[in-house]
Amino acid sequence: MAGRYEGPESARLLRGWWAHPAATWATVRAAEPPPSPAGFYLLLALGAEDLDDPAVTADPATAAAADWLAHHGGLRAGERALLVRTWLARDTYQDVSAVQSLITLRLTHHYLTAEQRPALTLLPFADPEFRADGCAYTDFDRLPQSDFTVGGRSYGTYVHDWRRTPPLAWLSLLCERESAADPLAVAAPDEPGGTMRVLDAETFAAGVREALHGLGRAGGLRGSVLLRSRAVASRAGQGAGPDERATALSALLRETAAELQAAPRDRRSHRALHHTYLQPAGTQQRAADLLGLPMSTYRRHLAAGVNRLTEELWRRELDT
Repeated sequence: MAGRYEGPESARLLRGWWAHPAATWATVRAAEPPPSPAGFYLLLALGAEDLDDPAVTADPATAAAADWLAHHGGLRAGERALLVRTWLARDTYQDVSAVQSLITLRLTHHYLTAEQRPALTLLPFADPEFRADGCAYTDFDRLPQSDFTVGGRSYGTYVHDWRRTPPLAWLSLLCERESAADPLAVAAPDEPGGTMRVLDAETFAAGVREALHGLGRAGGLRGSVLLRSRAVASRAGQGAGPDERATALSALLRETAAELQAAPRDRRSHRALHHTYLQPAGTQQRAADLLGLPMSTYRRHLAAGVNRLTEELWRRELDT
């Protein structure tokens, strides 16, 4: 199918992805017997560690995507970008058709329900201009930096950042646009320049340590970098101001710490956290005395508690 519409070079490149661990292949089959293939698509899940994979750099489509992701994608540890490497219908290629509509629905289902939801989706088209209105409606932005050419045929790419506009916010946006007189006048809730920020793991961990020091002090969380994290933005709600976000951050810290208390292996570290930050004893020496620990042991437990708290908060951040 790919060779028929995109040429032998495209077919050769696609064969190279057949058994690759980053690849997910899916086939659409005709309803009438015999159930022959009516179309297919190929998804590639790319993390920061995959961007210099020889298979990625050898394919113009993935090489262009990887170059943009490396410089502008901001992929964090554990995150994946989803590249729809190719998609087509047997009889109509990428024209509007029943098969094309079904592929679109399947892709949307994947974005929303995959075990590991993508941080970004990159979606190339053979005719990007024809798709411009539909992509604008669904909050996919044109990404010419990721355009590519294979076998003399050019393809244009669109992108959606699920970290800025997560699935529930995206569905809400589409609902609002469906009933609006001017759909595109309804702005996405977290466009660039909005309240959310994509934090890397190192910045996030530093933010947790800083927030713990500010916890319990009047205004101690107002300047926290975590106020613009996805986890806090989701908890505080759309349009929340700094005070509401600070309250949400405080609740998130305490709630996550309470989960550590419930886990037997984390109880010692939770107690050190509790007497240092959640209900502070005043000084670390007093906290160590309350726990009946030598200072060296107390500090070891405290460091373990901060690390475990950071791990759990980071997991929430990636899952939001």
